[in-house]
Amino acid sequence: MGGFGSAVVEALEEMGSQVPVVRIGWPDQFIEHGKVDDLRAKYGLTVEAAQAQVTPLLARRRRPALVAS
Repeated sequence: MGGFGSAVVEALEEMGSQVPVVRIGWPDQFIEHGKVDDLRAKYGLTVEAAQAQVTPLLARRRRPALVAS
């Protein structure tokens, strides 16, 4: 809905970047009050949740290491 992630993606596209972007953030809706750790877990904003979203992209981009002869 036109948040920071959208601005980043738009800027990357204007630069001709082919870098994949994973948007991780609070949803554009009312967030109830509560303990921050509980809310992060509920909305997928933990380190583990971020890793789960990013790891598949990184795995696809891996290239074989060059070995010097």
